[in-house]
Amino acid sequence: MSLTTIQQKGNLFELGFAFGVIPLVVSTMDARPLMLGGRILLWSALFLLLSLHAQRDGGKLRQILQENRKRGTLPALALLLGLGSLLQFGLGRFGLWQTPPQLASAGPWASLLLLVIATVTTAVPMEVLLRAYLPRRFPTLRPALLGALLTPWFYLCTWNVQTVSLALAGGAILAILSRTKLPFWMLPVLHGLGAWAVQFVHLP
Repeated sequence: MSLTTIQQKGNLFELGFAFGVIPLVVSTMDARPLMLGGRILLWSALFLLLSLHAQRDGGKLRQILQENRKRGTLPALALLLGLGSLLQFGLGRFGLWQTPPQLASAGPWASLLLLVIATVTTAVPMEVLLRAYLPRRFPTLRPALLGALLTPWFYLCTWNVQTVSLALAGGAILAILSRTKLPFWMLPVLHGLGAWAVQFVHLP
């Protein structure tokens, strides 16, 4: 067996295990809505894959992400809270925003706090893996399309066809945006807002 064949099989194993088997296992064992095990596993996979990739590219990807974090943290947080407030209060006036009773009793800031927590713990690592890691690790496998197709796989834990379908649509939009000059930090912001809104927006 040639070295090239071994590398190809190793790449397919990494892709299948990290982006296929793990989300599937989480979807069958984790408890909603906290999904703590899934979030821990997601961050663990992120650190592991970035550490392994740093040995291949000399840490270039990690450096890009660190620079992006330094420049984008405050603008991303401001935009996240600003757009989140507009969504919540704007749609609320039309009766389209329905928060669970326990969350509603804690006030609108509790919902915005949930938005920030969910974005940081879920949207950020997902976007780094799907829209930053995949294109550099598997440049020959159409990473933009691959990232879009894998996005709903991470939402299997909801066991909801509508949610998974919306995740596929959102993944496609984010894949397109990732190929533009849009700052990378905008991707988790939009991802977080979309996933958050899906939970609370109820169209007539």
